[in-house]
Amino acid sequence: MQKAKMDYARLNMVAGVMWDNWGQFEKSITSFMKCLEVCRACLDVNDEFTGGIYNDLGNVSESLGKPEEAIEWHRKSWALRALSDDPTGENIAHSKSNIARSLLMLDRDEEAYKMMDEAEKIFHAASAWFHEAQ
Repeated sequence: MQKAKMDYARLNMVAGVMWDNWGQFEKSITSFMKCLEVCRACLDVNDEFTGGIYNDLGNVSESLGKPEEAIEWHRKSWALRALSDDPTGENIAHSKSNIARSLLMLDRDEEAYKMMDEAEKIFHAASAWFHEAQ
């Protein structure tokens, strides 16, 4: 039963991404919220998959011209991703760069540049980690 619920969540996640790409933002939000509902019921509250959904909701909020809401979703994503066992931290960098983009929409340039600098450092470290691992 759990697997079927998570398959349903993943289908809604994919649908949310598709709706977002097609500019159907309200449908995208509906799909992501259905996914999030299942995640909250089936997964540990700190699950990385849920962090990805928060990130997606932040991206859609930004597309709707709601940067404050986007920042809230991206901060939730960042918080979960910080708990993950990702050795590179690359997902954290994605969250930070997304927050920076939303901050720029709000003309909070200094905060945005600081956040983007932090993201860039993580991306560089992740790149070095991948090269060493090969």
